[in-house]
Amino acid sequence: MSLLSHFARRIRLMGPISVAEFMKDVISDPKHGYYPQAARIGHKGDFITAPELTPVFGEIVAAWSLVHWEKVIKSNTISFTELGPGRGTLMKDILETAGIIGPAFFW
Repeated sequence: MSLLSHFARRIRLMGPISVAEFMKDVISDPKHGYYPQAARIGHKGDFITAPELTPVFGEIVAAWSLVHWEKVIKSNTISFTELGPGRGTLMKDILETAGIIGPAFFW
C-alpha cells in the first residue's frame, strides 16, 4: 500500500487527521517514510552538513571548548550533546580532537 493509499484509507475510516499525524507518518513510515528510505544525509543524499564535508568545524568547537573549560569551568565537568538526524559526525570530530589536544577533558 502506498503512503497516499494509507492516508486515503485512514481518513475514510477515521476522519480528518492532524498535521502532526500526517508528518509523523510521512517521516517515519517504515516502508514509505522519508528517513527509513535510502541514505538522506551525505553527498548522495538530500542534504549535507558541514561536519560531513570536513572535520574542521568539530575541531574548532573542540578547541574553543577546551579554552573555555580551562579558563572558566575547569573545576566542573563539561558535556557535549549533539542533536539532530545526522550520523554523529560532529560529535565524533569534537571527541577525537578533544582527546588529542585536551586529554584532561576525559577524567
